[in-house]
This record gives sequence, C-alpha cells and structure tokens, in this order.
Amino acid sequence: MNNKTIFIDAGAFLALEDTSDQYHEVALQFRDNNLAEGKYGLITSSYILDESLTLIRAKIGIKQSIDFCRKIRSSNLLRIVSITRDIETAALDLFEQYDDKDFSFTDCISFVLMDEIGIKEVFGSTITLNKWVLPSDRDSHFGRQTTREMETHYLPKLFREYQ
Repeated sequence: MNNKTIFIDAGAFLALEDTSDQYHEVALQFRDNNLAEGKYGLITSSYILDESLTLIRAKIGIKQSIDFCRKIRSSNLLRIVSITRDIETAALDLFEQYDDKDFSFTDCISFVLMDEIGIKEVFGSTITLNKWVLPSDRDSHFGRQTTREMETHYLPKLFREYQ
C-alpha cells in the first residue's frame, strides 16, 4: 500500500455518485487530482460501504446503489476492511464515553479503525470526521489524553478552495 492512506467516508462516496449532490464536482476534482493518480492507498470499512449503499439508494436509486457496490467491490485501488468484534467493542466504548457528542456508531467504528491502522487523512462530507482528533494509540480511547491531528479533505472546505 502507498505511504499515505486516506479513509473514504460515505459522504464522499455519495458525492462522487450523485450528480445532483452539491459537492459532486468538487468530489470528482479531488478524486481525479489525488485519488486516481495513486497518491494514496484508499481504505474504507464494511460499515461505510453499508451506509453508502443505503444513502445512494435513498438519493438516486437501487440500480445505482447496486452498480456502485459492484464497482467498489471489484476495485483494485480500494481496500474494504471488515469490522471485527474487537473494533465493534472499542467503538461501543467510545460511543458510550462521548455520549455528549453526536457521533454515530458508524463514526466511532471509523475512528477506531483509523486509529488502529494509523490513518491520518479522511475524504468525506460530514463535519463530524473533520472535528475529531484521533487518539495516538488504541489504549488512549480508555484513558490517556495524547492525541494526533488528522488531516481532512472535507468537501465543503474543498468546495471553497476550488472556487
């Protein structure tokens, strides 16, 4: 895998697939300028794939959702990580620990997975991932406060930059 790995969130997948999405052109531009050229190793999770299929079906239709799934699953550029029970357990602990935040459980799955793999960059459309500061190691979910910054390729920010 490449030296730099980027986590692809459901909002980015939706923006890439839905031509009526307000960030569609920006997502395509980011993909074409960064992702398609092999600058990054691309990774997502089975939970994000599930969320993406549901969003795409709701926004543009079942056929497009199925076509997207087949395209993504056959891609040689993207690694889809199946979520283990250990990641689910750590995500549930995180979900409970930050009960004052509006993170979804899938967001917590993503946080734990990115931390476990050491991913520092995200391509997505939700502010939740943009605001999150990942713990420096998995144990820090449960105590220590050391953190590392995460670079985000947040679609609304990219939209402003590409204008």
